[in-house]
Amino acid sequence: MSNNAQSIYSGISIMAISLKRHTAYRIDTILMVLSNLSFPVIMAIVWGAAYYTTGTTSIGPYSLSNLVLYYFTMMIVGKFVLKDLMWMIDYDVTNGQIIRYLVRPFGYLPSNFAEAIADVSFYFAVIGVPLFVVAYFAIGINISAMQVALLAVEALIAFAISFALYSSFGCISFFMPNSPGIYSMVEVAVDLFAGAFVPLSMLPGNVFGILQLLPFQFFYNLPGETMTGTLSTSAIIAQLPIGLFWIAILFAVLFFVWTAARKRINTVGV
Repeated sequence: MSNNAQSIYSGISIMAISLKRHTAYRIDTILMVLSNLSFPVIMAIVWGAAYYTTGTTSIGPYSLSNLVLYYFTMMIVGKFVLKDLMWMIDYDVTNGQIIRYLVRPFGYLPSNFAEAIADVSFYFAVIGVPLFVVAYFAIGINISAMQVALLAVEALIAFAISFALYSSFGCISFFMPNSPGIYSMVEVAVDLFAGAFVPLSMLPGNVFGILQLLPFQFFYNLPGETMTGTLSTSAIIAQLPIGLFWIAILFAVLFFVWTAARKRINTVGV
């Protein structure tokens, strides 16, 4: 078997093991579905109170129903955002688990990438699809084929960006083991810049313009605006090259960070 074929086979095997692990924890999966369903409901209550007390029917480009749909979309596409990678890498490094991967022909980062594909596929199937069904019947979604295509591209870009970004931050553990404070700060900052708390178009124009140049909007804001139709198709398409640019930059950063991290492999937890 050629090296390329062996690598593909190893990647598929890792994905299969990851999927089997997820299906073994059914209760945990049910609780995750309920937890993800609760977030848009909570946001609907919070924003509904704001709309009711101010007597307005829209805030910026968002009606209340559009805003609720934004948060449903955020939770669906959010399954492609790999926040847990930072914590997982930190655990593997500080507990010496990483050495198992370094002695295998299929490297640590490729293993993580294969597991991430399996994780995303599983969570999208068991959480993303039910969320979409609930949103469809609760809000009434009128979605075009173009919107579906754009959402798919945005989700893939979000996956690639988040893998490179969070893997790079996870490598901090090689230099500063047990750094939960740093990871928590990173999560909050990224969520803020990605539009997890409030759609970015509600922010002042100058701030919104700057955040549109950053990679984080692909995690939540851009998919939310795609689904709600608050941003034109041409404006959305114009953002896609920015995502591809950041994928190239962040994977280059990950390469250099990982190269530096491996040099410390004998001094940190392994």
